[in-house]
Amino acid sequence: MVDDEGLPEITDKEATALATYCAYITKFKEGISTNNSSII
Repeated sequence: MVDDEGLPEITDKEATALATYCAYITKFKEGISTNNSSII
Protein backbone atom coordinates (compact mmCIF):
# COMPACT_ATOMS: atom_id res chain seq x y z
CA MET A 1 0.00 0.00 0.00
CA VAL A 2 1.24 3.48 -0.82
CA ASP A 3 0.10 6.95 0.13
CA ASP A 4 -0.86 9.81 -2.20
CA GLU A 5 2.80 10.63 -2.87
CA GLY A 6 3.71 7.04 -3.75
CA LEU A 7 5.60 6.34 -0.53
CA PRO A 8 4.98 3.01 1.20
CA GLU A 9 2.82 3.02 4.30
CA ILE A 10 4.39 1.11 7.17
CA THR A 11 3.10 0.25 10.62
CA ASP A 12 4.67 1.35 13.89
CA LYS A 13 6.03 -2.18 14.40
CA GLU A 14 7.71 -2.10 10.99
CA ALA A 15 9.21 1.32 11.70
CA THR A 16 10.57 0.09 15.04
CA ALA A 17 12.02 -3.01 13.39
CA LEU A 18 13.77 -0.93 10.73
CA ALA A 19 15.19 1.48 13.32
CA THR A 20 16.42 -1.42 15.47
CA TYR A 21 18.09 -3.08 12.50
CA CYS A 22 19.85 0.17 11.54
CA ALA A 23 21.08 0.66 15.12
CA TYR A 24 22.34 -2.94 15.21
CA ILE A 25 24.28 -2.54 11.96
CA THR A 26 25.78 0.76 13.13
CA LYS A 27 26.94 -0.69 16.45
CA PHE A 28 28.24 -3.85 14.77
CA LYS A 29 30.35 -1.80 12.35
CA GLU A 30 31.61 0.33 15.25
CA GLY A 31 32.61 -2.81 17.15
CA ILE A 32 34.44 -4.22 14.13
CA SER A 33 36.31 -0.98 13.40
CA THR A 34 37.46 -0.53 17.01
CA ASN A 35 38.07 -4.26 17.68
CA ASN A 36 35.81 -3.97 20.73
CA SER A 37 34.27 -7.39 21.31
CA SER A 38 31.89 -6.11 23.98
CA ILE A 39 30.07 -4.00 21.37
CA ILE A 40 29.78 -6.89 18.94
